[in-house]
Amino acid sequence: MREHPLFGASVDDDDLFSYDHDVNLPKLISLFGGSPSDLLRLDSNNGIRGVYANKSLKEGEILLKMPLSSCLRDDQPPLWLLEHQQQDQSEEESSESALLIQDWVTRLAACVLEKQHEQKIKKEADCLDRATQAWLKLLPSRSLLRQFLPIHWPESILSETNYMPLELAVDSAYFARAAPMGDLMGAIPSSYCNNGGEIQDTIEWALDLVQTRSCRCALRFSGESTGGDVKDLRVLVPVFDMINHSPEPNAEFFRKDDYMMVQALRDIAADDQVCISYGGSTVPAWRRLFSYGFCDTSGGDGDGFAVYEDDTVEIVLEDRFRFEVSPTEIPGELIQYQAQQAAGIDSDEPLDIELTPEIGLAIVDHLTNAAANSKRKRDEAINAATNSSEESLSVPLRLVGDLHESHRRTLLTCAGGLREYLGGQ
Repeated sequence: MREHPLFGASVDDDDLFSYDHDVNLPKLISLFGGSPSDLLRLDSNNGIRGVYANKSLKEGEILLKMPLSSCLRDDQPPLWLLEHQQQDQSEEESSESALLIQDWVTRLAACVLEKQHEQKIKKEADCLDRATQAWLKLLPSRSLLRQFLPIHWPESILSETNYMPLELAVDSAYFARAAPMGDLMGAIPSSYCNNGGEIQDTIEWALDLVQTRSCRCALRFSGESTGGDVKDLRVLVPVFDMINHSPEPNAEFFRKDDYMMVQALRDIAADDQVCISYGGSTVPAWRRLFSYGFCDTSGGDGDGFAVYEDDTVEIVLEDRFRFEVSPTEIPGELIQYQAQQAAGIDSDEPLDIELTPEIGLAIVDHLTNAAANSKRKRDEAINAATNSSEESLSVPLRLVGDLHESHRRTLLTCAGGLREYLGGQ
């Protein structure tokens, strides 16, 4: 499991925050209208902050129920966004533009901007307002998000990952973000920010929050399904965003009627951390880094790094042949490549091949060489981070080192498994 690293600065707000500036989670849950409020707490273990069980919990037990009325929902965008859409339509903008502004990312980011502005201008706060203000203050700052998310890294650091899938994903995301950025820049009221630069920074912050903290859910009916299509809903749920990810979660979240729920998937012991799965965007390791700004660094053999069966890593041979391996699988194309090398054939024509000990051991060598290269890259990144006086550079460099270490573990596990298989032949 791994903490989501993007927590904002702690703040003071009477009984919502303790003497050490940590949030009073039961109080926050109650102010949002959630229940039960006594099962969970915020705590830290070895510097990792997460949500922990106050007592033993049973499989199937509801750990948290949060009303949708306390959430930010993509199906309830602010009026100024809808008015901008109508203006675009009246000016006969292209149908593509009209569709883009209805994208859930744009709508949910607009909800974040609206809620932030509301809390700035309110003079009197009710219980929900107090909870919302505290929650917003706990969200990560733009500068923190920029340190952790690769889409904001300078090219000099991104290239240190030496990993083309990540670099291509960042390029695609950068250009894809232009659409919601343009829509929101054109729609947001000028009173929300002091100047154009601040508006752009604030919109980027909202888009980052939506990327890292939103949930996708469908309606789960109390009784039998009434049939028909059920549209997915994208939401930002207070407190849910404080629950960390694990590839082996002990809880799940879902929507039921007018509530977002967290339910135990198995028995959870008192003082254990409650973890959910962030979904398909967490595998392989580079996607975790790309989507959420972290690599898993727990569960390893004593030194903090995990190896997961669904992680994959590319190895590059002769600077042009790319093969994706996992801890338990190697592709047939890699066996084909090595068979052609052994036969001295330079052709794309497939051979009738089998994994012989000779071919297998050659592949083991490729894997261990790639692992050694990942170790070298990891050490370079960590040394650069240690020697950097700028946190804006040291944090990304450490994450680059984490990615290389994750790749190294995957490669060595794959090599070890293949070597064991060959020994059993």
